[in-house]
Amino acid sequence: MARTAITGYKSYNFVDDKDPVIDEMRTLLQDAGMSYSDVEEAGGPKRGTLYNWFHKNVRRPQHGSIKATVLTVPGCDYGIKYPRGGVKKRAVKKNRDKLPRARRGS
Repeated sequence: MARTAITGYKSYNFVDDKDPVIDEMRTLLQDAGMSYSDVEEAGGPKRGTLYNWFHKNVRRPQHGSIKATVLTVPGCDYGIKYPRGGVKKRAVKKNRDKLPRARRGS
């Protein structure tokens, strides 16, 4: 069986061996005064999951768990923030001719 490696991104590096979002979640919950039980009761991840993030060697928590945690904190929203000038569209026309055409009647 072949082993797969997790590829990193040049734009998302972290110095410690944990993802920075773990520290952001810890700070968010501390500022909100929420315990692990409060998060679980509000529909977030289980207490054990949160404990493992903050005290064990979890390196990269799942995105769905992060989102569920954020949404349990009253007044918090979760979404993508766009730049003030808007998102610039990429030019795709030059590559359009290189794409294979769909077959008809197959």
